Amino acid sequence: MSDELTSGLETTPQLDAHPPSMRVRWVKWDSGFRGSGIRPGDAIVAVNGKRVEQPLTLEATQKILPTLVGQYRESKGFEDLKLLDGSPLTLTVRRRNYPGAGWSEVKVQGQIRAVQSWRDANNQPIMGPGGPRSMDNDGLDSSWGSWYDDNLVRQLTTILDGGLQQRSLNTRFELTQLKARQARIDYLAAHYPGAFAAAVKADFAAALAVLAGERREIAPADLEYRREEGERIRLVSVQAHAAWDAFMKANASLIIPAFPAIDPITGNRKSIVGKLVLLPEIGNSNWVSEANRTWFTFGSQTDGWYIADAESPAALQMLLAAERYRKFVSPNLPSQFVIIARILPNPRLVVIDGRGEFGMQVEVAAAMVGDAMFIDVSAPSNTEILFAGEEQFRRAGGTLPPDSATPADVMTALIGAIKHGDQPLWQSLFAVWYVSFLDDGRAILHPYEDRLQDEYWQESRTSVLGKVYGAAVVWTGDPRQIMTGKEFPGAPVIEEIDVEIEHIGQFDGEFRTFKDITVNRLWQLQRRNGGPWRVSSVQNL
Repeated sequence: MSDELTSGLETTPQLDAHPPSMRVRWVKWDSGFRGSGIRPGDAIVAVNGKRVEQPLTLEATQKILPTLVGQYRESKGFEDLKLLDGSPLTLTVRRRNYPGAGWSEVKVQGQIRAVQSWRDANNQPIMGPGGPRSMDNDGLDSSWGSWYDDNLVRQLTTILDGGLQQRSLNTRFELTQLKARQARIDYLAAHYPGAFAAAVKADFAAALAVLAGERREIAPADLEYRREEGERIRLVSVQAHAAWDAFMKANASLIIPAFPAIDPITGNRKSIVGKLVLLPEIGNSNWVSEANRTWFTFGSQTDGWYIADAESPAALQMLLAAERYRKFVSPNLPSQFVIIARILPNPRLVVIDGRGEFGMQVEVAAAMVGDAMFIDVSAPSNTEILFAGEEQFRRAGGTLPPDSATPADVMTALIGAIKHGDQPLWQSLFAVWYVSFLDDGRAILHPYEDRLQDEYWQESRTSVLGKVYGAAVVWTGDPRQIMTGKEFPGAPVIEEIDVEIEHIGQFDGEFRTFKDITVNRLWQLQRRNGGPWRVSSVQNL
């Protein structure tokens, strides 16, 4: 047994936080705080009633920090407190109130212990009383020491130390990875029962619970928005196909067979100029970029080519209409285009698959996109041309929450706007200002800055119509001032608050919470001069 004392905790300094603290990353299996209630993610704000403080100078920080609880020279700090092997120690930890709001401070009592290394009767290092030997592997894929210290603990720390708040955590993927360890956990418990195996089993179960997510009930009425989405798609599709049929009937006398295409050099081009051709469906792979210009290409070396300027006014009207469809109707519109094009007088040379190809140049007259949206751009227009059925979506947004609404109420309204396809309401819930900070901490107010992008709306809509079946606020923090109103004459007082939301997916027939890189759990909201809270995190749901 060593003279070195340890708490058995591993911590990360958060001395510049409010309040200053030491964040618990891991509780070792033989820690004197096992069973005390402390857990990874807790912030230690006091030791034996003495609050953790941020030293006034860098030199003082460098001297004191290593001796704080959970750091590499914590034994020196315990000696300064006159603690001995077996001495009790009371820690005050701060943690979020889940579900709910704000923070709680909880006192936990543990024991300071001398650092101990474990050995068996043959003086071989073992993981704990009763084994296993650290260097043995019992025929498994790695030694027990490597498997535990270098592998399992690292994974469990990532999960248990605020894993759900990490942007990169994918709970369903990590759940599969962790379950693959179940057989070795069971082997350890069966062959080496004792305190070490019991602690490993408990940590493993805690991590599994985080990754599996909590079970939630979602009523059929809460999924009605998905039926609304399907109905919007159906109605627009009916109008799209009716408009397509009408266009084809009205222009039947102008439509000629597209292939084989006339030779653009030796053929009688005058005989087909102004005619319409129904071209085969194309996707993004049929776009060619050349000389700072983008072209649509149709055909083959055998049948000949048609080439359309993808940046012409008519083509841009078609592409912009497709983006509006994704905003107003459904984000799931494939980039597949069936185009009716008008033949122009002059041929065009472009490089296709490394070969120079001549083809007749055409311009978009009308198009069916994704077999769901139709637009007629045959008549030149300086104004926006609507796709068939679009006029029914030209409406004002829903009602904003009252100015007295809580941050949770505002986030709930944001989630509802996404579900029901109400982009105007969604957009109005974001702050029109933002605050940035200089290196010295001074705040810079940007009083009006539209940082929203359509991609955030479309990604949010894709989520709630795909893997996300529900989302709800689970925690709100405490407001903090990021501008005091004293920065410059007329400066506003700006407060900020943190909000967490949970995302609910469907797995094995159950609705459970989950986290992955496509969703955002952490959000910030701000308000100016006590006005309404608005979302300041510019991101997708």
